[in-house]
Amino acid sequence: MLQELDSDTEEHRYVQRLLEMKNSELRNKNQEHEVEIKKMKDLLHKEQNSISELKVEGVLAVKQMQDQSWKESQLHDKLLSLKEENRQLEVDNETLVKTLKLEHDEEITKLHNYYDRQEQEIEGQNKKMMQRLREQLDLRRKTEIQEINEQKENQMNALMKNHVTAFHDIKNHFNDIIMKLNEQIEAMKQNQKSL
Repeated sequence: MLQELDSDTEEHRYVQRLLEMKNSELRNKNQEHEVEIKKMKDLLHKEQNSISELKVEGVLAVKQMQDQSWKESQLHDKLLSLKEENRQLEVDNETLVKTLKLEHDEEITKLHNYYDRQEQEIEGQNKKMMQRLREQLDLRRKTEIQEINEQKENQMNALMKNHVTAFHDIKNHFNDIIMKLNEQIEAMKQNQKSL
């Protein structure tokens, strides 16, 4: 009887040890499982952060491309406007030169008409006196017309020289601006391509 009891006790201990071992294994597996779950959660959290960062970077990149496109459009419009201003300056310059020539011709015509009238008035006077006056008047007319022509020619040359110099300065200035704008647009295109 005692022997059976001892046998049962021994078996009970054996079973108890097995249970403890199984429990220990289960605890270890639970701990490993919890560690794996924590790792998975950390990995998931990092992936979510990476996705959020990528979304933000994507939005910023789109906005930057939109800003770049807007700036390029503004510079292109400014370039067209400057080219139009430059063309208008050339037209204005040609118009001014034509106007100055017309005014000069009109003044010479007025002088001719004036002296023609003077000559006709003098023709009614004494022949000798008229001849003498005609010679004097003709000489005077030629001299004054020559002086006026020289003055007008000098004024015209000075005006033309000043106008050409000013026009070239303005044209060079606009060309510099246009060249810089073209360089900026090209640089922006290169930046956009690199993105």
